[in-house]
Amino acid sequence: MPLENQVGISFYKDLSLREYLSEPAIRCKRRFETSEETLFTFLKHDDVPWNNNNAEHAIKAYARAREVFQGSPTAKAISEYLVLLSVCKTCRNKRIGFLDFLCSGEKDIEAFVAANSRRRQRRGHDPSRSCAGTRDLKAESVH
Repeated sequence: MPLENQVGISFYKDLSLREYLSEPAIRCKRRFETSEETLFTFLKHDDVPWNNNNAEHAIKAYARAREVFQGSPTAKAISEYLVLLSVCKTCRNKRIGFLDFLCSGEKDIEAFVAANSRRRQRRGHDPSRSCAGTRDLKAESVH
């Protein structure tokens, strides 16, 4: 039996044997029971994170952006902001400078990474050299 099935079965067997008295614990148990099919999905698929941090970070970034918009943004402004946010987050995940990528004129992040990698190999990459990028341009520092 695969590990993910063992973990899920063990968890739900233990859950079903317990009797909870407080309302919060009863609600929590009920929620676990209704999400039984999806709770351990991350064990079955490598590309599914165990937490929801990516979605939470995206929502927080958008909430911070409301300050930038100073009022109700247009659909176009939201769309453009989300594209830039996505590119910024992708650059951060690939450990490349956001501003370096934008200033390069390259439209393909993978091509930029490959070209950057070749340049680093030729000149010897110094990890202490910070690229202008994700540390300098975080969504929360844009005002």
